[in-house]
Amino acid sequence: MATNRTVQFSAQEILDCDPSSFGCDGGYVNKVLNWGRKKGFILEECMKYDGKKNECEVDHLESNTCRVENQIYKVNDMCIAIQTENIKRELYKNGPLVTQMVPFTDFLAYSEGTYHKTSEGFKFNGYHLVKVVGWSQSMDGSTEWIVENTWGDDWGEKGYARVAGGRGDT
Repeated sequence: MATNRTVQFSAQEILDCDPSSFGCDGGYVNKVLNWGRKKGFILEECMKYDGKKNECEVDHLESNTCRVENQIYKVNDMCIAIQTENIKRELYKNGPLVTQMVPFTDFLAYSEGTYHKTSEGFKFNGYHLVKVVGWSQSMDGSTEWIVENTWGDDWGEKGYARVAGGRGDT
């Protein structure tokens, strides 16, 4: 009998070892998911996040204890949802999802409330990946996404943010 449990995958392995990643300079969700489909993900405790890009050990895929012991999680299926209602349906039906967002400098300083790009923010290269864990409706009826970031508990609302709906929202 299968049991469901929540696990935390190693973001550090993607930063350090995925050659199609831009490391700390952004990334693309489809490339990360392709890593998970081809090589699988290891758990966070197998390669802890340190917030910077390091060199990947030459034999990492063959020497990492979790990989040697076949403690990997592979992506079997994935879909791309764009419209707000489709994203909500996927969240409700299958739980949290990974998304990419355009990173602006003012997102670094987010601490509370609803994040939306300000006129002072300028764009970084690439995209930033976050986990969408839920949503709420604003008073005006627009969607506000609840996202978990990888920057630790001292960023945002204990590692989370509420982000104003973006592309595909009504």
